[in-house]
Amino acid sequence: MRTKKNIYIIILLATAFVLSVFAFNINGRSNNNPSENYLSNSNLLNETDTLQVLIDKYAKLVQEAEGCSKETVDIRSQIKNHENLIFDLEKVQQDFNSLCDSIPISKLSKEKIDTCQLYINYLIKVKSINKNYDKLDKKVIQEIKEQLIEQNKLLNSKKNDSIKISYKLNKTISDVQQYTSRIIGSRHIVCNGIPFDLFVADINVHEIRTHLKNPKSGKNYYNLQSLINSNEFINKKLLMATNAGMYTQTNEPQGLYIENFKKLKNIDTTDTDNTLNFYLKPNGVFYIDTNETLHISTTEIFYGKYYKPKIPVKYATQSGPMLVIDGEIHNEFTQGSSNKNIRSGVGIINDKKAVFIISNDRINFYDFALLYKDIFNCKNALYLDGAISLMYLKDIAPQVTGGEFGPLISVSEK
Repeated sequence: MRTKKNIYIIILLATAFVLSVFAFNINGRSNNNPSENYLSNSNLLNETDTLQVLIDKYAKLVQEAEGCSKETVDIRSQIKNHENLIFDLEKVQQDFNSLCDSIPISKLSKEKIDTCQLYINYLIKVKSINKNYDKLDKKVIQEIKEQLIEQNKLLNSKKNDSIKISYKLNKTISDVQQYTSRIIGSRHIVCNGIPFDLFVADINVHEIRTHLKNPKSGKNYYNLQSLINSNEFINKKLLMATNAGMYTQTNEPQGLYIENFKKLKNIDTTDTDNTLNFYLKPNGVFYIDTNETLHISTTEIFYGKYYKPKIPVKYATQSGPMLVIDGEIHNEFTQGSSNKNIRSGVGIINDKKAVFIISNDRINFYDFALLYKDIFNCKNALYLDGAISLMYLKDIAPQVTGGEFGPLISVSEK
């Protein structure tokens, strides 16, 4: 009996081993599905926390870099002021000494009295540096020169600090971009204290479309709820919906609008002094071609491509201004600007991936563009709209269903 029992145990162990090897071979095989390497909410529970840690590190280094830059500017200004002061003091001292050696004070002319007054004015200046200075002599000037030497040492130190911070910042930007390049789906992040909702769409697994009118009723959708409830998503899971750029008072697209190869509104190339954000040049076009390739181009570049060679475009929406152009932030944006608002936009990560972002708090154009440039490595990004913007995200913001818009953009499962 003992022998037969041992044989059963050996058979069971051998069977378990064979099954484990079989399972390993099945799981270990490579998969050609491009979404296999992506970080989604379903396959990595702590992914959002990891992303937030990287963004927090980035934001801290940006603040350090800005602080170091400001201190450097202040020190340079102080150095310039001291250099000018030393030059003036040496001249004033020389003129005053010559004056004192030449004639009695009682015989001073107006010009020489002015020299005396200038001496007094500069004496007041140096006393503001050190209250113990009671005359302008070589000792005082030498001490100010020594202060200048210390300031130059401090400037060199700040330059070294700036190089170190810049290195760390560039390394962190590279790390966060490498991470975000693998993301798909919806996320909530906070950068520099401002919360954002976003969706990274990939043409390999998602369908991106524009919408204006309900095919069944022929009327504008106007709001997100109408689009969510429409027959367009009976057989497709809607993952994200947002407003697709600016629109007129009658809820028509402000500029170019193409839906499923049909051009419903012509491109707007108006050169005007209009203060609308749409006309802050360059503005641009987000479009998808027949090869399912994603693009954002300035209006001028798109106009040359689309209207001359007549490239086929499946979906397109025009808006403005551009946020990022060929890897550079729009030159009209000002760092530290007080022009803040809720903002939404879209950026191209690569020709198959786009990121749609909305701020949940007020932000200026420069900082919003920087998010696309530094965090998502977008070479081109386009502003969609401001305070009225909304973004429905099935996973994290399903309650956002309102609005009164013109064109809309959706992302759904293929």
